Amino acid sequence: MEKPPPEKSGSFSGHNVESHPPESEAEGELEDRENAKESSSISDSALPQVSQDIDGFLSHLALHNDKSNPPDVPDSVEVFCKLVEAMIGNYDSGDSSARFGQVPEEDTAFVESVGRISKLMNALRGFPVESPAGAMYGRSGSVLQRAMSFLEDELRTLLEDSRSHISDSKSLKTKHPSFNSKEDHDRCPLPESESTGDDEYPAYPPEVVASMKKIAMAMISAGYETECCQVFSILRRNAFKEAINKLGFDSISIDDVQKMHWETLEGEIAKWIKVVKHCSLILFPGERRFAESVFEDYPEIFSSQFSNLARATVIHFLNFAEAVAMTKRSAEKLFKFLDMYESLRDLVPAISSPTSDDNGHELKSETMTAGSRLGKPQ
Repeated sequence: MEKPPPEKSGSFSGHNVESHPPESEAEGELEDRENAKESSSISDSALPQVSQDIDGFLSHLALHNDKSNPPDVPDSVEVFCKLVEAMIGNYDSGDSSARFGQVPEEDTAFVESVGRISKLMNALRGFPVESPAGAMYGRSGSVLQRAMSFLEDELRTLLEDSRSHISDSKSLKTKHPSFNSKEDHDRCPLPESESTGDDEYPAYPPEVVASMKKIAMAMISAGYETECCQVFSILRRNAFKEAINKLGFDSISIDDVQKMHWETLEGEIAKWIKVVKHCSLILFPGERRFAESVFEDYPEIFSSQFSNLARATVIHFLNFAEAVAMTKRSAEKLFKFLDMYESLRDLVPAISSPTSDDNGHELKSETMTAGSRLGKPQ
């Protein structure tokens, strides 16, 4: 779906509609407050009727194929634009009770209204700029950009606000001993196959996930998939990296592995095994469920988001496994090598799914290959 001209950059600050110059942040906030005051007394009662009028106008535009002969634009279109701006102003008012996610019914009405604005803008595209229809194309595009900017910021806030819960997750505190503890056995004790900790990662309440899903649907359906996915991907990768860092994971280069004495390398292998197992049992399954919930209506996007996050993490696991596989074999190393092989074997189903994209299939193949190298004699 096209977006309002000119072509936008990766930031909403670069989104302009030619007939509506960009406003300063202060001017935008002032306009939001003014629109909120102007529309507050009628928004609740007027929105259903005005929305119905917009749907009727959209049906009329669908039959209007002559772009050189623009139709009359009903007053309800401008009223609708002001109502949507008033909704944004209300969300941004600073009142915690008015924040997105506090009243699901209002959020649904807002998301549906944003969808209508997007359809309206696309239906008005192509009419002469000097005509009322052309002017309203720019007007609706400006409102849509403001709505998308708000939703992007809100998605970022929702993702960041709950990051503290992740670090407090019981699964990260109690399921595994410290990686600095001394192991008394040749083989590294592995996490139990059954764990309730995966239900706690990531620690987003259901209502927050529901809000994220609404935002994702609104942004993607309006043609802002890239912005939505960038915010989600960056913040989830950062959170995942933070989670495994808390488990004691360090990315070690191949050269450093080759230079290590066996006693030191043995300790690093023990840490690596525990981190990989924790990812297999808890972190990756939790991340998969979370992404699938947010992008439930977009399986291809969910698959891409999950496989990209998995690759960004697993590639470090595989680099270490490859480096260890290159070291000289001996009888005392046999059990550790076997533990590493089993860890990678168990990792494969955690990073795979029937809907995996090419990146997901490639990552699965690379993981299986790395595991097989650990089992090959030198």
